[in-house]
Amino acid sequence: MKNFDDVWDYFYPKAVFIIFSGLIPLMVYGFFAQTAAYKKSYSQPSWHEVAMSEEKAMFERVLAKESLKESKPVQERVEPPPPQVYKPEGNDFNIPLEELLGGNHGRFL
Repeated sequence: MKNFDDVWDYFYPKAVFIIFSGLIPLMVYGFFAQTAAYKKSYSQPSWHEVAMSEEKAMFERVLAKESLKESKPVQERVEPPPPQVYKPEGNDFNIPLEELLGGNHGRFL
């Protein structure tokens, strides 16, 4: 009867060859599959990058609007006063209908 070392020396190289010759193609396939999955998932921007780019674009629009507002002369920057709703001379009740419909004379408030 053979001893254990002889059996080990006979089967060990064959087992290692079978295992590694089967694992190497699987490892190569797994590497390329993981590389393709990585490229697919990172080829599109993440939700954080999309949100940051939208925020940056909005900030640039606001800055552009503010710079346009600041570049105008002071007379153009000041908003005109709102139209006066009540006119003291509007208490005349003998107004033609066309003129009455054309403007607010303070009677409808």
